[in-house]
Amino acid sequence: MIVRRSVMLLPVLSVVAAFAAGQQVPAEHADLYAYLGGKLEAFDSRLDARWDGTRHSVTFAAELLTANGNRGLALLAPQALIGVRLELDRLKGLGLGAVTVSLPFPILDAEFMASGGNSGKDVELIAFYAAVVAEAHARGLKVAIESGAMFPGAYSAGSGLDAASYYPTLTWNRYVIGRADHVVAIARDVRPDFIGVGSEPDTEADLSGQDNLRAPAGFAAMVSYITDRVAGAGVSGVPVLAGVGTWTPHGDAFVEALCGISGLWGIDLHQYPVNLDFLDRGLALAELARARGKRVTFMEAWLQKETDAELATLNPAFDTTIYARDSYSFWAPLDTRFLEVMVKLAHVAEVDMLSPFWSRYFWAYLDHAQVASAVPPLTSDQVVALSTQVAAAALVSGSVTSTGMAYSSLARPRLVRRQLRSR
Repeated sequence: MIVRRSVMLLPVLSVVAAFAAGQQVPAEHADLYAYLGGKLEAFDSRLDARWDGTRHSVTFAAELLTANGNRGLALLAPQALIGVRLELDRLKGLGLGAVTVSLPFPILDAEFMASGGNSGKDVELIAFYAAVVAEAHARGLKVAIESGAMFPGAYSAGSGLDAASYYPTLTWNRYVIGRADHVVAIARDVRPDFIGVGSEPDTEADLSGQDNLRAPAGFAAMVSYITDRVAGAGVSGVPVLAGVGTWTPHGDAFVEALCGISGLWGIDLHQYPVNLDFLDRGLALAELARARGKRVTFMEAWLQKETDAELATLNPAFDTTIYARDSYSFWAPLDTRFLEVMVKLAHVAEVDMLSPFWSRYFWAYLDHAQVASAVPPLTSDQVVALSTQVAAAALVSGSVTSTGMAYSSLARPRLVRRQLRSR
């Protein structure tokens, strides 16, 4: 219903790809805009105090949203791989060196697929993702695959799958074994360049109902079992990572526990909210991991438009209110500033890979005034669906936003020093 309504609204609203970086900030978001901007500027100053201009060898990546596993069975449609090829071409054109792909458990699980009347679809999805990796490699792009839990609601609308009803049927042991089987299949049959086996234990606990993931020891036990299973399967040459979101309470305890796993190649961090001290935590966790002999990546990062009060009341894993805000073009200057700060953090902390998540805003944003004029008003789910549509159209047309152009400049070695030093 949501998707169909969005399709009908698109020509009526003429919600074209909005590129202007100087659009006026709507009054209802002015305070949040100023707050987030202040957080970025203050952290950038602290980075400057520590950075001597030396550039680390960072692989700049972006999320390959056309291959996101929350699309489920829609990925098996003939046009899905066509979309993947187009997005890979566009990301390569920005000068990037890698892509990140979400491949959540249990979409490669034969038992799960059979329970929903989709026997054999797990095998077809493995073939799809192997083709995605081959297409990326043909373009000189590395592939990092993230394996976590599947998202419900609007995030997996049209997937034809219901992981939310499947998770409660799994005991802790069955869940861990299933997660390990899933990762082994990715490593053995899909053959990406990196595998992230979990970087938001709190989010995964919310989605799966597995509360053991909320404790450092429980999460580390699952990660350790997975790395042992990958090694036991005789799969080599595919580094395994795990980590936390920078907002995670006691994130240092999670990182310490993970760093004790010998089979773990690196620590992967996710950076979304910049509220409170979350940016400083990201730097501190990266440096802790490096001090413990682990490599560091940020496989997901985007500026989350959320007030401090909303941190305790809105869960973006289930509520699209926060992510719908990302859709509007007036945020472009802050999105660009966030990426500049994250690139600088990557050099300061010697991060090996940085991958912004909402890459669709490299191609198009929505115009806030046009969306706000819709009658009846659009829900946040509809705004998210509409922004996906507009980004898809921009992919085809070849459009690039100011945010996409800025990230392209930051990702190119000859320009990155000038971009970072000019601030």
